[in-house]
Amino acid sequence: MELPKNLKELYRHWRGHVAETETNNTETYNGGGNKELLEQIAWFINERLEIWKKKTAGERPPYTSDAILSEYRFCNIFREFDRQ
Repeated sequence: MELPKNLKELYRHWRGHVAETETNNTETYNGGGNKELLEQIAWFINERLEIWKKKTAGERPPYTSDAILSEYRFCNIFREFDRQ
């Protein structure tokens, strides 16, 4: 799933906050080579975004079949999505 351009632009400032070598260091972003961990993280991110979409579209719960995500409250993947 590709994020819309307006959402990507929320984080356009990110490179200004990390060292250039850190952003190019694949060890930082590959879960230490743990493919299963990365797949679990990707699943969680996608599931949370789908829940957010359903909530903002006015759908009624449950928003997911996952027992934990349907019962408990979590911050959104993008903090900008959280109600202030």
